[in-house]
Amino acid sequence: MKNIDNIKAKGNRIMVMLLMLVALLGASSCKKDVRGELKGGEQKPLAITLSKNTVVLEETAFANDAVEFTWTAGTNLGTNSSIGYKLLFDKKGNGFKNAAIVDMGKATFAKKYSVKDFNTLLLDELHLTPGVETALDVRLVATISGSKKGDSTNTAITVTPYQPVTTTLYLIGDATPNGWDAGNATPLILSSTTPGLYTWQGRLSSGEFKFITTLGQFSPSYNKGATDKALLLHTLDSQPDEKFKIATGNLYMITVNLLNLSINIVEGDEPPYTALWIVGDATPNGWNIDAPNTMRLDRSNPFVFTYSGLLKAGDFKIPTATGDWGTDFYMPLVNYPEITATGVQLV
Repeated sequence: MKNIDNIKAKGNRIMVMLLMLVALLGASSCKKDVRGELKGGEQKPLAITLSKNTVVLEETAFANDAVEFTWTAGTNLGTNSSIGYKLLFDKKGNGFKNAAIVDMGKATFAKKYSVKDFNTLLLDELHLTPGVETALDVRLVATISGSKKGDSTNTAITVTPYQPVTTTLYLIGDATPNGWDAGNATPLILSSTTPGLYTWQGRLSSGEFKFITTLGQFSPSYNKGATDKALLLHTLDSQPDEKFKIATGNLYMITVNLLNLSINIVEGDEPPYTALWIVGDATPNGWNIDAPNTMRLDRSNPFVFTYSGLLKAGDFKIPTATGDWGTDFYMPLVNYPEITATGVQLV
């Protein structure tokens, strides 16, 4: 009986040893397969693919996707080093002598351009002519970190960029605050998100106006188009020089969209206050409600008041009248906001 038990025990030890051997062989086999897969991945040729080979850019679609470049990882030649990538763009046949170079960094395998960003690259870096179709060579360069060794692959794309609309626009005319003085024309405010979208709010007199793009220059200009809601880009003396007409002097809100050549003119209301002040221990006159510091009214926009002067560490708020702490005040939405906060409430 003892011998049988010994045999069973010995048999169990043999089984355990066999199981361990199988496990080791399996692990070794798996490890070999993984290395084989990595090795195969490292040796995969560098290649680049485009989402489209012909791109015609239009500013009305500025926020849309223009084109995407994607590429394979390439090889690090078994060094276990990381790989950095660069995209090069140049006119076809120029041999990348004047290439625009975009550093893509490491572990990045795609670059998607918006219409606006790709157009900027084509105009500012390659100096292409707007509205003209141009063939480009594109090169992807992969460089192994810590080494001069690497690889590259080429492709091609045909592009047509656009001429962006102006980033400055001014009111000019006898209906405007500064008249026909092109050197002192009244600026409109450009949208921070939409190219070519401008607004202005202020007082217009009875008379005419149009828009210029550059201070001191009457051309190019945006004039009245076929209707009162349409604009015409005026670049030639032979073109009509129609102006917008204001029949009654009043406050107006003007919205201009240069992308679709439209204009909207809305007659507005008077501002609720014609004078405002600033009071508080941060101001030169302190908490003296009888003589607070005066804010300056913008001559071209009666809704805008500014204060230019020394402020100390402290508090302030904006009264709508003097001599009375019971008057209405413009205050921040929360106490002690960031100095960049723009929200206010009338209390």
